[in-house]
Amino acid sequence: MNTKQKVIKPKQTNNDITVDGILNELEWQDADMAANFIQNYPSDSSLSHGKTKVKVLYNEKYLYIAAELLNADNAQEKYVASSLKRDFPLLENDVFGLTIDPFGDHINGYGFYLSAYGVQREEQVFNGSKQDDTWDIKWFSAVQHTAIGWTLEIAIPFRYLRYSQSLDSWNVNFLRNDVVNNERSSWVAMPRNFTFPNLAYSGKIKWPQIPRQALKNISLIPSLTLSANQNKKEKIQSTVKPSLDAKATLNSSLNLDLTVNPDFSQAEVDDAQVNLSRFELSYPEKRLFFIENSDLFSQFGVDKLGTSPVRPVYSRRIGLKYNARLGQFEPARVIAGARLSGKISNDLRIGVMSVQTASQSAKDSTDNTSPGQSYSVVALQQKVFSSSNIGVIFTNRQSTGADNTTDNTLSGKYNRLIGAEYNLTSRNGEWTGKLFEQVMFTPQKTTSSQGGWLNYNTRHTISWVGFTRVGKDFNPDLGFVPRDNFSNVYGELSYIAYTKSKSLLFLRPVIHYELYFDPAYTLTDHSYIGGTEIALNNTTDIYLLFHNSYTRLMQPFNPALNNGKVLPAGSAYTYNFFSFYYLSDLRKNFAWEYFLRFGKYFNGTYTEHKGYFNVKIQPWGIVGINYDINMVRLPAPYSNNNIYAVGPKADISFSRKLYFNANIQYTSANRNLNFFFRLQWRFRPLSDIYVVYSNNQSTQPWQRQNHNLTMKFIYFW
Repeated sequence: MNTKQKVIKPKQTNNDITVDGILNELEWQDADMAANFIQNYPSDSSLSHGKTKVKVLYNEKYLYIAAELLNADNAQEKYVASSLKRDFPLLENDVFGLTIDPFGDHINGYGFYLSAYGVQREEQVFNGSKQDDTWDIKWFSAVQHTAIGWTLEIAIPFRYLRYSQSLDSWNVNFLRNDVVNNERSSWVAMPRNFTFPNLAYSGKIKWPQIPRQALKNISLIPSLTLSANQNKKEKIQSTVKPSLDAKATLNSSLNLDLTVNPDFSQAEVDDAQVNLSRFELSYPEKRLFFIENSDLFSQFGVDKLGTSPVRPVYSRRIGLKYNARLGQFEPARVIAGARLSGKISNDLRIGVMSVQTASQSAKDSTDNTSPGQSYSVVALQQKVFSSSNIGVIFTNRQSTGADNTTDNTLSGKYNRLIGAEYNLTSRNGEWTGKLFEQVMFTPQKTTSSQGGWLNYNTRHTISWVGFTRVGKDFNPDLGFVPRDNFSNVYGELSYIAYTKSKSLLFLRPVIHYELYFDPAYTLTDHSYIGGTEIALNNTTDIYLLFHNSYTRLMQPFNPALNNGKVLPAGSAYTYNFFSFYYLSDLRKNFAWEYFLRFGKYFNGTYTEHKGYFNVKIQPWGIVGINYDINMVRLPAPYSNNNIYAVGPKADISFSRKLYFNANIQYTSANRNLNFFFRLQWRFRPLSDIYVVYSNNQSTQPWQRQNHNLTMKFIYFW
């Protein structure tokens, strides 16, 4: 593989390029070109079959990209698209993209992608390869199809990019996903053990003159929400809620986000999860204010396969309260919030967030109210060595009034945490790791957690080792720590054996272990897993695994999750079971995922069937069904139970401006049937009208719990 660094020198122009996908401007004729893309998948040692040529221009306002993507053997093809909706799944679509690392740290940057149908996806990239596709800016693009391929033009405003005025070059890579020919390729070669994006593998944009620093600017985003809500058979309550968001560019490297009286009614409903464990499950954040630029907060701590999560910041704690009866989160009103994020210098990042929630009426027969809460986070991240960093974080949850309610679960007047960590990333991305220490303070106690892990990722192995220790009662109110008072060691060893078969890509034998100990270092749990992964050249993925588990219960527990007899605290169980996982070829119009687990479970047996069936209606979207069916069988006098969540979903794009989302799901644990329907019209860039209907229905007895109809208008000014 050629390791010589590639450089492209963009030509500066005083003209504006017409972004129509037709490369007929004179400026493109003698612009510098990037070509000779190298495969990343299924091989990484040869040139791509479909040729790609990229040219770059810029003026004082825009970075312009033009690309010509030829089909393999210059054949005429029908391109693959899973959706016409913005921020589409990257690897399921025919796509051209580029990654930009303006500070040259190989850690933080941006990704811009355009499908063969002209649909946009943009993302922030952090920790070198992790993505946040909720980041949205206004940029411009167009696609034209030809007899033997497609061409495109892209214009990215410099005003939305954070970059240094002292660097005369940026790291860049150009990417292509050719779904029809099952090929991924890039301008700068990327080993096939890595997927797009990865900032460790980049060339250079060498500026003849550094782009002018963006002037300070403010984007206002007012919104208006009209809603009608009814609980059971009570009178319908109607509300009108104005909101205001603002984005202020303080300089070319620092951004301020503000929100006043925010409304998150357009956020998608959570997918139902069946929780048979003894610990809380996490749910993804779907509210834009808390997602954008959130990596500085969310990446602290550990959330890795083999250990219980220790995350000091879990934004779902802010403005949401969990309703155990319905098995879902419900909103608590947010009054206002502010977030400052960006770079203070080329190597120092900062993130500051503060959110205030309103007081709430108690859910008991009293007239008491629970106090409002102030949530604050400060995080700093200093780059060290080539691609590593040192981070520190401080969090604070502070009550803003007296609390005499009966349903408050927060830990007193305040809950604070301070933490520090070292994040290792080698220059080529093969070695990654972390060491962290966190200390939590409340009026009643001080407790701490520590941990670390080291990961090795090459062509022939994906392996890691790690340890975690969490003190008694360590449970930060702003974080997610579902388990406390334990020590844990874990790891995985695997070897990837590639083949020359036309159908089989590789075999990967896997050995995985995780052990948990109580404070006296007596074993409470272990899990030993052995098996193999089978990857096919058509993107199908298969796992066959054997599990040996041991559990010593620290608290009484009923594995059937019903009113039957519980297993006593202190009792111990060793049980073996098998698991099978199959992910079909996602390029096909019909795709499916299936997970099967069967065998012993505590003192009985357990079988789980979990997965989805999806039908792709190109290029409009996907309809399908999700299911999770669990059958627990315990000997007398213990009880049996069938626990399941099932329901159809649809995500349809009628055009690149009109989208429909539906999610119907039934969960047997709380006997709740939930309907969620959302229609979105993007009438101009980043400006939308939403119509959302949701309904929670109890099935035994058949009774509506609540339903809501909402219309929301958002204007990006």
